[in-house]
Amino acid sequence: MVRRLSTCRELVDLLGGPQAAPTSVAALLEHHLEVCPTCRELGIKGSAVGPPLPNLRAAFAGALERAAQQTLVLDRLNQDAQRELGELLALPAERRRLKISRSFGQFRNPVLVELLIRESRRQLASAPYEAYELAECACDVALRLVPTELGRAWAMTAVARSHAHRANALRVTGDFRRASSLLSFSWEIFRREGNGDPLTEGELLELAAVLKRDQRRFGEAERLLAQALELYERCQQAGAIHRVGILRGSVLFDAGQVESAIEITGEALAGLDPAREPRLYLIAQHNLVDFLQAMGRFREARQRLEEISPLYDRLANRGELLRRQWVEGRIARGLGDTAAAEQALNAARQGFLEQNLVFDAALVALDLALLRLEQGRSQEVRELAEEMVPIFLAQDVRREATAAVLLFQQAARNEAATGVMVSELMNRLRRLASRFET
Repeated sequence: MVRRLSTCRELVDLLGGPQAAPTSVAALLEHHLEVCPTCRELGIKGSAVGPPLPNLRAAFAGALERAAQQTLVLDRLNQDAQRELGELLALPAERRRLKISRSFGQFRNPVLVELLIRESRRQLASAPYEAYELAECACDVALRLVPTELGRAWAMTAVARSHAHRANALRVTGDFRRASSLLSFSWEIFRREGNGDPLTEGELLELAAVLKRDQRRFGEAERLLAQALELYERCQQAGAIHRVGILRGSVLFDAGQVESAIEITGEALAGLDPAREPRLYLIAQHNLVDFLQAMGRFREARQRLEEISPLYDRLANRGELLRRQWVEGRIARGLGDTAAAEQALNAARQGFLEQNLVFDAALVALDLALLRLEQGRSQEVRELAEEMVPIFLAQDVRREATAAVLLFQQAARNEAATGVMVSELMNRLRRLASRFET
């Protein structure tokens, strides 16, 4: 139920000013669908407590005219932003920021900032370095916005969001220290100079939560997601609410609470309409497959994977298709099909190396090591260990994980590595490995 306006002053504020916002106009129209008798009476009689109330019919006409004018402006901004994005994407990555900096009249568009952030998120799983560069471009454009036209608070919010997505790309590459520093800087900008937008605050909370999850600080990740959920519920953002549910599932899984992760992800999945939210639906389904195989429910996982195969073909990018191969290999190993498992895991590992996703390639190598230990191929396990251990040590992992990596390397050299040792190392290093980015 829409809240009824209770005073003449409120109605005047909505109708009268030349700066009436489109959201205010929308609220007014929605409100009058209820045919509020109080407002109708105020519109007819006016009030002694405020300025003369304009005729409602004339006020609606003026409000709609202002909304139409603003719609034309937004259409022009969107068209310009689409054209400028095309110009930037047609250039090699190393020339894009130079193009922005040398342009005088172009690349000052708030819509372009949003489009660059979306493109950064789209590239995140398959090309995180490209995602980082696109977020840098978004930051450059945000810094060129004209505060007198947009308002300083809105411009600085765009700067804060751009920095946050730079941090998110660094997180995916495994550079947790720089990601944490940059995300803190983003929060500082938003809190000091931003516009207080609750949806932006929720977005920053989500990005902070996934960083905490990947750092294995699960309690902090859950707390941040709870704060984001509260904001999204208050704003009635159904898609964001489901996204938080999917992220909560990943946090619980990485914390070792696999049954709870399956339950939470299933709840998020039940609320999603695949026609309206196909990407989120695929992400939830894929994560659920990964959780099921981790629980040893391999046949159920394989059946679900086969059912959603058309979604992968239609929606998944290169990195996500590699993650499908990865989970296919895990399921095949669990079902005893070692040939299919090795084929899928080798293909996933090689694909990640080609995409320069070396951390994910090293994690797949752990799955291969486990498979080869089960087959008694200890010399090949030693070769894998020598290849993957330097990659793990270059990551911002905790001290106990570093110790486990070095112990595994020494055991592999002595041909004394065991499946239990590899499984324990996989648990310590687990992060958003075979799952998708939201």
